[in-house]
Amino acid sequence: MDEEKPRGILKSATEIEAQPKLNSVDWSSRQLKFEEQAEKMSLEESKANKDFKNKRSAHYNEFLAMKEARAAGLLDDSDDEEDEENGVDQAEKMETEEHPVNLSGGSTSLDVKETKQRRRVSISSEAMPESSKDPEKGPKFATKPKIDDKMLHQIQVDVAECAYKLKWNQYFEGRENNQESRTETVESELELEPELEQDRVKIPFKSPFVTPPPSDNPILEAELSLLSSFIVNTIKSSTLKCNLSRAEVAGLKSLWERSDLRISVSDKCGDFVVTSLDAYRDITLQHIVSNPDVYQYVPPTHRVNNCIVQIRRPTLTSHRNQINCTCESIEEKCNALWKEIAQSRNFNKKFSQVFFTHHSCLPTLYALVKTHKIPPNTDVSTLTISDIKARPIVSCSNSPTEKLAWIISYCIKPLLKHIPCYLANIHAHLERLHDIPPDQLLGLKFYTADISALYTNLSIQYSIDAVIELAEEHWEELDTFGITLVELHKILELVFGNSYFTFDQKLYWQRDGLFMGCSPSPGAAIIAVYRMERNSIYTDIHYLNRLVHTYYCRYVDDNSSLAPDEDSAKQICDQISAQDSRGRIQWEIDFPQQNQFVPFLDTEIKIEADGKLVHRYYRKPQNKGAEPQKIKEQLIFVIMFLAEAQIFWKLQATGYNFGTAKA
Repeated sequence: MDEEKPRGILKSATEIEAQPKLNSVDWSSRQLKFEEQAEKMSLEESKANKDFKNKRSAHYNEFLAMKEARAAGLLDDSDDEEDEENGVDQAEKMETEEHPVNLSGGSTSLDVKETKQRRRVSISSEAMPESSKDPEKGPKFATKPKIDDKMLHQIQVDVAECAYKLKWNQYFEGRENNQESRTETVESELELEPELEQDRVKIPFKSPFVTPPPSDNPILEAELSLLSSFIVNTIKSSTLKCNLSRAEVAGLKSLWERSDLRISVSDKCGDFVVTSLDAYRDITLQHIVSNPDVYQYVPPTHRVNNCIVQIRRPTLTSHRNQINCTCESIEEKCNALWKEIAQSRNFNKKFSQVFFTHHSCLPTLYALVKTHKIPPNTDVSTLTISDIKARPIVSCSNSPTEKLAWIISYCIKPLLKHIPCYLANIHAHLERLHDIPPDQLLGLKFYTADISALYTNLSIQYSIDAVIELAEEHWEELDTFGITLVELHKILELVFGNSYFTFDQKLYWQRDGLFMGCSPSPGAAIIAVYRMERNSIYTDIHYLNRLVHTYYCRYVDDNSSLAPDEDSAKQICDQISAQDSRGRIQWEIDFPQQNQFVPFLDTEIKIEADGKLVHRYYRKPQNKGAEPQKIKEQLIFVIMFLAEAQIFWKLQATGYNFGTAKA
């Protein structure tokens, strides 16, 4: 008797065709339908690109003629002034239509991992090989991928994973529509309690037990099989020409083969930052050493005569053993606490197994250089280590506390809607300001304030107490998977209390403050600051009835409000800071002078003398390096070109007639 083959995620067309249920299905017509649809999409895209190119070419000739007329003196200056009012000179932009955009200026590289090119700031002028300094590509440039067996295998894996999810979704949707038709066989395979199936969908962690989806829909199986074959065959038959020159390919190869460089993205601005490993290590250590109240180095130890003694000359092996022992200790604490909670709550076995931690590693600290703190027009090759500011981030991926930290962030997220000053997005403050009548804005100024190093300056115990206090008030609204408030408090203490991390293969301990990179840290920080606000400005009658009641908003550590003068604004912030017993919560206030705009998030806002609210888009000033002005103008052109292309394709998809509009 033949052995039964394991059921796969995707079945071949021949296997499905051999089933009795599928004799009436014409597989050749289905495959032909896929090919016809692909050919139709290709023709439509080609036609749209051709029409768009003709349109751009006509505009190009028109603006080029206008430029020549201006140069010959045939147009007066009033035309130029009108063009400047309407935007950037179009003739200058159209000159670069058929030429690649150079963002390098001697300081740009290509990121092969992200397959995009982004600007970089090189801390060392000798960091980049000369052959990799010349790629003149646009910001949306992507290198041609190498189509080989490895890439095809990855595509097949991705398609199989997509098919796995689609079949599960199809199964659950069908079961919701017909609950009574569910068979006992499928119930026994899933082994999930009905009340926990919905919770399992919310959890982002993969279960250690993988159950294949039921394959009781032969039509869906056939469609997925044909789709997989169509994708693989299309990629195999595609011929892509390399979009890099030989020098550029050699430069990329030599760049990524160098082991003495670290390539990362800057903080906020998204620039490339290329440094030597020694420079990056010094930048990060400078931040750790300059904050002894926050970070502490943990030296390796060993046991001698039942006493723990520090190792005098620690080696790399002793550092690794210390890191592994610390990780195992925290992992055991997490598993012991979750086991206790799961047993007391009588959780389903499969549900509780998802939150047990195995083969984890300690969080890792890395730093993002703040290029926006570097003054414009600064030669970055002349900067010293002390001149460079960095933002520390602790990566908690696959850490011992990652799964329990997710439970905290999931449970406390609904609490944010009960914070009156909380901004759910970076545009909500404009909606609140527009709701204020102009007569109430007379005599007031819009100002902003920022808390310096909020995460590391917050007390862990104060943050835990703030979360528990607010959670107790709205406990009936929270979805906690059946966990009690006392158990949630234990999880908070375990996650925030074991703040160990590694850097440069050494162990460090964050003595106080929240990890920037731990999932519940943003929510806990927002709630902790709200507790300070609640006990200060929201209880003061004068400010509640006049300024804070009119407008007061906060986005994590950035707040904005209204005040008649700078002293009143400082008084509001000082009342909040006074709630911190350690005195480490300090505000940096940005109050407008005369008729000045004040930046807040990605907007600039001011209130005129008549109470009219004015706002505009804002982007932080940053050091753009040594690129010529023309290169920066070309970048603006590329961004506008892509935006116009998207508008053109959307209008064409809706049946817009360009010929009728022109006439």
